[in-house]
Amino acid sequence: MEKSEELVQRNIQHYSYTQDLDSLLNIVNTISFSKFETILCKLLKSPDREIVSDTCFAIRDLIVCYSNRYDEFAEFGNRYPESLIVKTVEILLFSENRNTVRDAIYTLGKTYSYNSIPALNKAFYHLKDTDPFILSRLFCEMTWLGLENFWELIDSMISSHNDFTRWAAVQELPVFVDEDCEKSIILDEKSKYLERLKQDSNKFVRIESENRYKMIEFQTLEQELPKKERNKRRKELENEYKSILNFDSLSLNFSQYLSYKKLNNYMMSQLEEFFDYYIYFNGFHRT
Repeated sequence: MEKSEELVQRNIQHYSYTQDLDSLLNIVNTISFSKFETILCKLLKSPDREIVSDTCFAIRDLIVCYSNRYDEFAEFGNRYPESLIVKTVEILLFSENRNTVRDAIYTLGKTYSYNSIPALNKAFYHLKDTDPFILSRLFCEMTWLGLENFWELIDSMISSHNDFTRWAAVQELPVFVDEDCEKSIILDEKSKYLERLKQDSNKFVRIESENRYKMIEFQTLEQELPKKERNKRRKELENEYKSILNFDSLSLNFSQYLSYKKLNNYMMSQLEEFFDYYIYFNGFHRT
């Protein structure tokens, strides 16, 4: 007879390849929640990166796709928020493998792990100056869960000694504001921080901050402009953004570099070296 751990791992792996619901049903119809919880925690602690990724994927789908739709998964959905599974995923926020960290962030956000906000906050300060490129995903999931100290985190990024962390802060100051938000307050806050970033010691931070400032300014006035002028100005700002060395582009290219080199993490010295080559081959200059 197949052991419970082998059954869970085999079916999770099969599910990750096929998204066959029967794979997950085979688990919940065979073993108790407590046993499943114990095995999932063990799989999340596996040194095998693929096993961790597959397990996070299965957990997300169990909660998001199935727990409210199928009676067989109802118990899992009800008991998950207070389970050891969530605590184990929180531990992964501090993994040495940045891909595992991304999985953990995404899993906590998508499984409505509201009680994990403190752990995500702690991870923010841990990652802020060591992996600025992962902060966007962190902000996304924390905002989804109900982030209450957004401006405090932005201020800490802008006050960082790390150029890339300050540059990442520009990306977290969105151009658009939801209709149900207090627009004047949020726009004032964004303008205040962008004014600081426009005076940054790093020229690339200054340039993108200026572009973001113009885009926000345009967004607040666009309805007052004639349609032709509005479209023209929007196109000009979009083209300007494409012409500058922006953080999004750098992030994408650096991620591709890490993937090509099969690196699961990096040191700031490696990022600096990559950046020097990147700006040289793209015709930019540091000063």
